[in-house]
Amino acid sequence: MTGMKFTKDTMVRHEGDRDTQLCIIASGSIKASSQFSEMILGKGEVLGICETDNIYYPFDYTSLEDTTLYVYSYTTPADIASLITENPGAAGMVTSSFSSKCNSFLEVYTALLQDCQNLYDSAAEHYDKYQELCSIYHIEPLTLPGMGQLNEFTIDSVIDDWLLNYYTALGSTTQTQWKQFYEGRPNACVGFIMKSSADIMYILPFCERLHRYLDMIYDLFLSDFNLDLYTFYLSLYEQAQAASADIDLTPVRNILDAIILEINNETHIDKQLIESRMTEYRDIVGTKSNANASVTTTMNAEALKKITDELNNSIDTITGYAEIPEVDARRFRTLLQQYTQAADRNASDDSARELRKQLTALFYDCYRAAFFKSLNDPSIPTVIKMFFYFGYVDEHVLGMENAVFLYTLAGRMTPDSKGNIFTLYDWLIEIYNGRKDPCINDLNIDYTAYLHNLKVTGKLTADQEAAALRNREQRVNFEFDNMFRLTNKVTFGRITTFCPVLSDHNLYKQLDSAYLSPDAIHKALDQIRSIDYSAYYRETIYTNPDKGITKELVQAEVLPDIILMPNIGSRGVMWQEITGRKRNSPARMMLSIFSTEELYPTMVRLTGEFRWELCRRIQGVRWNDISERSLTSDYCDYLDTYKKNRDLSPEAKDKLKLAIQKARNSSKEMFVRDYMDYVMFEGVGSIRMNKLARYILFNYCPFSKAVRENMISNPLYKEIIERYINKNKQAMHLNDMVLQKMANSKIEVPAEMKAHRMFLQM
Repeated sequence: MTGMKFTKDTMVRHEGDRDTQLCIIASGSIKASSQFSEMILGKGEVLGICETDNIYYPFDYTSLEDTTLYVYSYTTPADIASLITENPGAAGMVTSSFSSKCNSFLEVYTALLQDCQNLYDSAAEHYDKYQELCSIYHIEPLTLPGMGQLNEFTIDSVIDDWLLNYYTALGSTTQTQWKQFYEGRPNACVGFIMKSSADIMYILPFCERLHRYLDMIYDLFLSDFNLDLYTFYLSLYEQAQAASADIDLTPVRNILDAIILEINNETHIDKQLIESRMTEYRDIVGTKSNANASVTTTMNAEALKKITDELNNSIDTITGYAEIPEVDARRFRTLLQQYTQAADRNASDDSARELRKQLTALFYDCYRAAFFKSLNDPSIPTVIKMFFYFGYVDEHVLGMENAVFLYTLAGRMTPDSKGNIFTLYDWLIEIYNGRKDPCINDLNIDYTAYLHNLKVTGKLTADQEAAALRNREQRVNFEFDNMFRLTNKVTFGRITTFCPVLSDHNLYKQLDSAYLSPDAIHKALDQIRSIDYSAYYRETIYTNPDKGITKELVQAEVLPDIILMPNIGSRGVMWQEITGRKRNSPARMMLSIFSTEELYPTMVRLTGEFRWELCRRIQGVRWNDISERSLTSDYCDYLDTYKKNRDLSPEAKDKLKLAIQKARNSSKEMFVRDYMDYVMFEGVGSIRMNKLARYILFNYCPFSKAVRENMISNPLYKEIIERYINKNKQAMHLNDMVLQKMANSKIEVPAEMKAHRMFLQM
């Protein structure tokens, strides 16, 4: 072993270098950077990747401070075995480093994949809408070449889930645990290092491919050649306005505003190009788009001053209420000032990521402490309600006018009249009071099973398990540490730039139009149920010995619990299809309380996911076994056998093949996309689906009576609707016999049986 010293900002190794020296950081730190990512390596980390006869460096490695490396000769894997044998502690250090490196690469891959998927889907949606608007305004649409070239994701861009799960599971292993296992097992240690090195070499091309793909997607939004969505919508606006001065161009402008916000939010798009192209918008539309403009209610000057006085120094009000340590309160305030003054709050450099990370930790610490204090507070201050409901922390980060709007909104919010839509704060109250059970964690384990596992592994006694089940604070903490932290990030939509502090740079809509009220959510659910009437019905067994009913299968509607997360985001989450083991318990879904996406399509997607997951739950291990007919098994069989199916034309097969690739070979994702077409288009008479998919969807998700009556004249639906009517008549006849028997015995029909009868008549 030899030692090598490098001063700050020295290039240690270049990307693509190969060497016969294994380098381990003894002190200091090194930045590893490539075209698609960068990471910081600290003490004990290994530079490069081990191959059979040399070390390969996939990044440029630059010292961030004065750094010392331990350098070992390397020509074969046997040299690693010698290193492990001769240096106690090296086993844990090196294996931990390679495991961490694999996890880092997989995190980069996952972020790139999600960005690609989200951006491509957004571009495809904008392009479809562009063509639709061109038709409405009678303007010849332009062709966007990039859409055809990119097409959808191919299966070659997706890594098997097992590899991600494998290294994610290893990520919780400490260096001590690595040392305990591998010390004294040098050959096993070598095997793991060579395996993880091979995995990194396997992952790297995926990252590079996705990075190139991402660059091409950016060009769909804004390019140097004016063949992009921004140019197309701007041209559409200009042509439509020239054709008629009275025409309503609000739909065009709204989408153009959304595209501009997406462009400005992507840090990889050249800022000079953005600024130069935005002048076109000002010239044609007249004023620069500003969807981040705040919204306030009309009020007199005295009332406004009273509110702004209360909002001043909101961070001090919140940290004071939460009673967090003064040192943390000062740090929170300092970090918020840095966040407010940052030129780009979504920046991807290390300092920006670290700033968001520290803010996130303090936000959750403050939220938890404030929540438990509020339980004994009969009059919670409005600023604290804003913190609980919306993630509001600071009037400077959000903007005073936006803060004033939130103040008025928090003051008029009331519980959902139907009792199944909750703010996150109200949901935690339900958990604390025992009216609701905590949600499952990311491993699909609920609170009861979690405690039972602790008892089985000897970490809890039976008495401690029973006490924990009743402990209200522990119930809330489980929900807080699992569901809240994860779904708050996921509903936000852009996990790589997530920060829970509500900030004006994320306001892609005005707050009043982005707010999801319980009434708006119920309206969206009602619209879905007016088409797919059985969406939230479950078949349950009803018994009532007092009325002579031993066992009757009835349908009962169970609407989902919907939890509004305190952020402004773009994704809905179908978290669990049932609660515990009861099949007639409500599902749980999460939405952002302020949504940048349209509510109805989001709710349709969540309903499709719910239908799929509930069927899987009911079917168990045979969910995709065609011998056990169900929605999931029939649909999986349709995807598995479509190439040989004579009912599909060659064009339909080609289209289906591309759709499967876009869905990353996921049968669930394919079903959800078909379900959205089925409800949003076919349900209103716009044909989108092929014959086989339409048959499966109608068989398991039949249209409501009103829709069936409108569709029966359509030859594509006539046969399957008539088949449904005959089947339903048989069910009605059997139900008539049961009800007649009860009438003969002079037994009053229970409400459950009446509800089932109404279901059959829908």
